[in-house]
Amino acid sequence: MKVVVLNGGRKKDRGQADCCGLLALEILSQGHSVENIDLEEIPIAPCTGCFGCWVKTPGECTIDDGGRDVTRAALLCDLLVFLTPVRGILLGT
Repeated sequence: MKVVVLNGGRKKDRGQADCCGLLALEILSQGHSVENIDLEEIPIAPCTGCFGCWVKTPGECTIDDGGRDVTRAALLCDLLVFLTPVRGILLGT
C-alpha cells in the first residue's frame, strides 16, 4: 500500500516533526511505502481566479508549480494522511 502524508506543520514545531516521524515509522513497520510531503517547503502559488483550470486545461491548474506534484501524489496513493497543527485560543469568560 502506498501512503502519502501531507505535512502542514512548520519546521520549528518540534512536536509536529516527532509525530510525523513516528507515524512514518509505524506505517513502514507494517510493510507499506510512505511518501512524506512537507508542504512548507513546496512553493504553491495562490489561485488567481482565471478559471483556466475549467476552460484551458480542465482539471489542471494553469500555474506550473509544486501544487501539481502534490495533487499527483494524492491521486495516486492508496491512503492519504493530512497532518496539520491544531491551534487553540483562550476565550475570556
